[in-house]
Amino acid sequence: MNNSITLKTPCKINALLKVGERREDGFHSIESVFIALPLYDTLTFTAHPAKSFSCSILMNSETIPAAFDAVSLPLEKNIVYRAAGLFSGKKALSFHLEVHIQKAIPAGAGLGGASSDGAAALAALNRLFPSPFSQYELMALGTELGSDVPFFIMALENALCDSCGGADIEGGPFCAYVSGRGEHILRIPCPVKTPFWTVLVHPGFFSSTARAYALLDEYRAAPRPANEEAALNHFLPVFLQRGNPEERDGYTKLTADLQTYSPAIMGLTGSGSVCYAIFTNRQSAETAASTLKNRWPWVWSDSHDASL
Repeated sequence: MNNSITLKTPCKINALLKVGERREDGFHSIESVFIALPLYDTLTFTAHPAKSFSCSILMNSETIPAAFDAVSLPLEKNIVYRAAGLFSGKKALSFHLEVHIQKAIPAGAGLGGASSDGAAALAALNRLFPSPFSQYELMALGTELGSDVPFFIMALENALCDSCGGADIEGGPFCAYVSGRGEHILRIPCPVKTPFWTVLVHPGFFSSTARAYALLDEYRAAPRPANEEAALNHFLPVFLQRGNPEERDGYTKLTADLQTYSPAIMGLTGSGSVCYAIFTNRQSAETAASTLKNRWPWVWSDSHDASL
């Protein structure tokens, strides 16, 4: 077997996120449009023969402010460790896995950084060992790690596919309509015409997915105006009305800042905390990114005029 592989794994934004009511299994069904963006974590996996499964992880996150990374997460809770252990168990394989992660995607930001890393671990191990899972088997395995993991497996497999050249439908960025818990994924043309330019802005605080869903359930249980305006992301009005003071103030100021530059689309990604703006004009995007870097702790921008 090959014993080492390096993968670059992307982040995502939600151009649309509708959340259904809480289900009997404790999850919420969603309807969402995911767009993969070229903000990458880079992971190197090296497998060594061993009598039992073990895994060591070295993480570097120099490009991310210390408050926004996941370096302090206990090893056994790291999704890469969990993914490797899951793969080992399903295949009845024993090995020691060394992992080096160069983080660029902030944690707790709604960008799917952890899920993307977990997907990379499964995709890497599937290439390092014989008798690989099919893509759909690997995606099913990914659901045991997290709801967003199957999307990232599909995005990674698409990017690694020699026959398709990594291109999405109609040559745009990798994009999918995602429903159910996140396990139902349909590749679609990107809803934003390329070329476009994306600006991501971190407001300076972490967002817990579990807390966000709990707030959403509380918000829906309380009386609301009959003419309440529908939102592209169901979490944003929840944070603006029921969030803590830091969230209410942060999201109010950040969305107002982004709106100043007249983006084609803007909003919250996932359950927060990063907000995004998509521009069809390069100068507007560059001006926004340059100015916002002086006001907010983390800003990322890039053009998206080619496939992921």
